Amino acid sequence: MGLEAWADAAPEEGGDEELLAGLCELPPAREAALPPPRRGGEGSPYARELWRRLHDEEPPEDAALAEERSAQRAVILLDWLSDLPTQEVERRHWVLAGAMGRLAQEVGRLAAAGARLLRAGAHPRADRVERLADALSLDVPLSAVGLGTLAPRGMPRDSLLALAREGAPDPASVLELPRERLEACVPPWLIDRMLARAARMSTERDREAQWRPAEESEAAAPEAAEGPRIRVRRRRPNEVAIGGRTVRLTKLQYELLLALAQRPQECVSWDELYQAMWNEGLEPQPEQISWHKRGLLKRIAKAAGREATEGLIQSVRGRGLMLDVEPEEVHVA
Repeated sequence: MGLEAWADAAPEEGGDEELLAGLCELPPAREAALPPPRRGGEGSPYARELWRRLHDEEPPEDAALAEERSAQRAVILLDWLSDLPTQEVERRHWVLAGAMGRLAQEVGRLAAAGARLLRAGAHPRADRVERLADALSLDVPLSAVGLGTLAPRGMPRDSLLALAREGAPDPASVLELPRERLEACVPPWLIDRMLARAARMSTERDREAQWRPAEESEAAAPEAAEGPRIRVRRRRPNEVAIGGRTVRLTKLQYELLLALAQRPQECVSWDELYQAMWNEGLEPQPEQISWHKRGLLKRIAKAAGREATEGLIQSVRGRGLMLDVEPEEVHVA
C-alpha cells in the first residue's frame, strides 16, 4: 500500500490507532529497525495486548499479531505519544527510547506527507494527522507538542511531560514558571539554555504576528512575488518550503537555515551559527558549517530548482553567513 492509498482509505472518525496502524504498514515504516516483538509467538500475551490496543476487543483464538511488525510499531507509537513515563514504555515493549524515537521520526515524515494529501482532499481528520506528524517528527508526547522545538539537545522526554503537567505546554508559559518548579522538571544544566530559547521563540512569535498582514496580501497576489519564498516552521524540524516546494533537510541543515532565516539580510557570525547548530560552547569551525551549507543548497536545488539557490546564502569574509532574501519574503513560525 502506498501513501495515496492510505489517504484514500483514512477513516473519517475514530481514534489514532487506525491512522497509525495504516502508516506503519507503509514500506518506510516497516523497514525501520526494531528488535523482534518481546515474548513473541502466536497467542502470546504480547500478541493479545497488541490486538486489544488496535481493535478495542478481545482477540480471536487464532490471532498472530506478534508476527505483525506493523502492529507492534503502531502500538509502540501510541504509547510513545502518550503521557506514560519513558521507562514504562520501554518496559512494555522491551525497546529502548532511542529506537522508538527513530521510529517516531520516520513515521512522522509519512504522517506529514499524509496530512497534506488529506488536507488537499478536505478530509475531516487532516488536522489530527498533522498534529500526530508534529509530535512524531519532534519525538515528543502529544501533550507536550508545543514544547518540542523548545527542548535543548539532551532534554529527557520525561522532562517535557513534567513541564506539560505543570501547566507549561508552550514556550510562553515556560517563561512564567518559577525557577524552583522548573528545577523539579528539567535537569539543572539545561534550564538556562531552555529559557534563552523560550525567550527567543516568544520574540519571533511577536515578529510573525507583525508580518502576517503583509504575508496575507502577498498570498492574494502571488504573481507580485519575486525570488524564492522561504517558510520555516519550528514544528517541522525536518522540512522547509522554498518557492512553494517542500525541501527535506537534515537536523543540522534545518538549524542552519533557521538561524539565517531569523535575521535575513544580516550577517550571522560563525560563533552564533555554531551555537545554533550544536548548542555547545566550543570554538566554531567555519569549514564544518560551510560543509552543511553546501548540503543545504544541494537539497534546495534538487527540490526547488538551481535558480532557487542562486545568491541565496552569502559568505561574509571572516565573519559568517547571510541569507540574502528580503525580510518580507521570509516566514518563520
